[in-house]
Amino acid sequence: MEEQKIAEKNLILKFLSGSHAYGTQTPESDKDHIGVFIPPERYILGNKRCEQVQIRTNPSDSKKKNTKEDTDTVIYSLPKYLQLLAANNPTVLETLFYEKKNILFCNDFGKRVLDSWKIFASKKAKHTFLGYSYTQKKALTHKRKVVCSRGSA
Repeated sequence: MEEQKIAEKNLILKFLSGSHAYGTQTPESDKDHIGVFIPPERYILGNKRCEQVQIRTNPSDSKKKNTKEDTDTVIYSLPKYLQLLAANNPTVLETLFYEKKNILFCNDFGKRVLDSWKIFASKKAKHTFLGYSYTQKKALTHKRKVVCSRGSA
């Protein structure tokens, strides 16, 4: 709980992500958010660590499916966010190119990060995005086979 308060208090960026960012949401889609916070000194220089905070209105151990009332939020520490950007992580890299309407919060520090997009955009993204696409295709294909083996079309 302490980490959640720290993340929310020190937020520099917050995005609307997922299906709402892509325009593929349905009337029942939940909302996904990605945020970035600057951790306090004791987390950077001390022995405490907090790379990311997850906030879910519907706990992941719940058997209930998310509804339009639910939100899933991941708030990354700035060092973790920059590390993911440098690795061309598709989920994080795309936040640098979101439309303004998907930027829910951005202070001066957040603006400096967004303005530095050229540092992170590289040809490496081709490989990370292809790998992500392959993994998604494999997951969908596997699910389809499981469904079909149960007698469904």
